[in-house]
Amino acid sequence: MASAIRPPGWRAMCQARTAGPLGPLNPNRWTAGVPGGSGFFLANNSSVRFLKADAPGYRETYGFAEDQGFLAATKDGKALLRSPVSGGRLGLVRLDPTLWKRHLCEVLGRDLTDDERTSLPDSLPAEICAA
Repeated sequence: MASAIRPPGWRAMCQARTAGPLGPLNPNRWTAGVPGGSGFFLANNSSVRFLKADAPGYRETYGFAEDQGFLAATKDGKALLRSPVSGGRLGLVRLDPTLWKRHLCEVLGRDLTDDERTSLPDSLPAEICAA
């Protein structure tokens, strides 16, 4: 059996440019796209991940409490048509923190309490809703 001809250092080059793992993919319930440049996104199971082919350490992840069926997305991946795998209605989810913040403040009419903050990331600003 003949071995393949590979340029010197090919293994190091391949290992240095790894973005993943990306699977396993949920059959017929995932979507992906390339918004521009080296960036791409994958919406699968319980998360939407934004990655960059030329920056393997870059990762922006949006997680969901349960698996989703992602059926379609806008070109930039910031709006997705999804359906809970457990069943239910199709819905549009927008990955826009500014929109989420505005909606949260309108619904609550106040800032988060210390108790409410315990279940959220530590990186939140001290004040979310202006008084």
